[in-house]
Amino acid sequence: MRDGVDLLVPAGAVISDGRLTIRITEASTLTIYTKADAFISVPSASKGVAGNLITTAKAPAGAISTTQLPVIASIAGNPTSTDMTEKHVDGTGAAAVFSAIRAIKFDPNGNIIVSDDGVIRRVTPAGVVTTLNLQPKDRGLDGIAVDSTGNIYGSFMTVIPAPWVGPPSERIPTYGGTIRVMDIAGKTEDFSANWIASSTEPFIALGDLVADSQGNLFLASPGTNNIIKFTSWGSMSVFVGNGTEGNNDGRGRMATLSAPSHLAIDANDNLYFVDRKNATIRKATPDGTVTTIAAPPQGDSNLDTKLSPLPIPAPYGPIAIDLAGNIYFEMPFGFLAKIDIRGFITSYYPTDSSTMGISSMIADNKGNLYLGTNGSAQIRKVSF
Repeated sequence: MRDGVDLLVPAGAVISDGRLTIRITEASTLTIYTKADAFISVPSASKGVAGNLITTAKAPAGAISTTQLPVIASIAGNPTSTDMTEKHVDGTGAAAVFSAIRAIKFDPNGNIIVSDDGVIRRVTPAGVVTTLNLQPKDRGLDGIAVDSTGNIYGSFMTVIPAPWVGPPSERIPTYGGTIRVMDIAGKTEDFSANWIASSTEPFIALGDLVADSQGNLFLASPGTNNIIKFTSWGSMSVFVGNGTEGNNDGRGRMATLSAPSHLAIDANDNLYFVDRKNATIRKATPDGTVTTIAAPPQGDSNLDTKLSPLPIPAPYGPIAIDLAGNIYFEMPFGFLAKIDIRGFITSYYPTDSSTMGISSMIADNKGNLYLGTNGSAQIRKVSF
């Protein structure tokens, strides 16, 4: 593809810049913006009208662009440590050792609070790692949140073994969920004990946890296809979703979700979440109104051939939103993506393995992105 040259291609055409590949899967009239060195191929089996425009012109809002990730700095964690094989070691920078980073959140002082396979740890902006308190003995916390006063909340699943009677097919364990809180003095107690109990769903209480400006907590519950709200005094209710898998937008229980997993919350208490089985990014306003704001293609794992909602590469894991309203999310193979407030979509490709195995991400008020990664268990910083 030469600069200043436009091409019209039919369905079946493939556009590649060496890092990201887009395949046009159906008859359409797309406009795809690319760089001058992109490679365009049209298989001999492609048929139909050449109605898709490939151009090197400047992309408008809503278009997807690709670029290399900026330099990624390691804040804390030994790069040679591997997930679940190391013990917890406090220290500064690479002298600290993490075991398995499950979740990260900021506290009011700009420190990063880490759920690390059995312990809660604090990482200062200078990379000093300190262990704060033990988590439940049966498993590490699956989600953590920090409120405006510095209280740390953690959610975890409990397992009740099946009675050892009857045939094996009838020995079904049950599951429950509990949220605990640790105050700024280090005192730990149940915040909402056994908010669900005796469930046969093995993925209960395994989603992300966030706090809003009013002290309410929101827990993604992929096993029950909804998001649970806990008030500041521990009262529980279903915020959005009715338990039925689906992708319908609506308010409260009128909306249907499919395995919501990772959460982020903006300055206005709007909740953003990855709906894992739908592979979509969705938004829930404080009154519980759910809208789908970005979606991947139907029947294709690369890019959408529809423009409403915003077409995105399939979201894979964690999500974050910064103070300006830019949304970041993980894609497969270590790619990251950003949807900015104008609707521009940028796909960032890695140059090494530093973004593989992202378990959690958060954004600070300066637009920096922090990643909790496993594989090599570290806290990393991306400055855009």
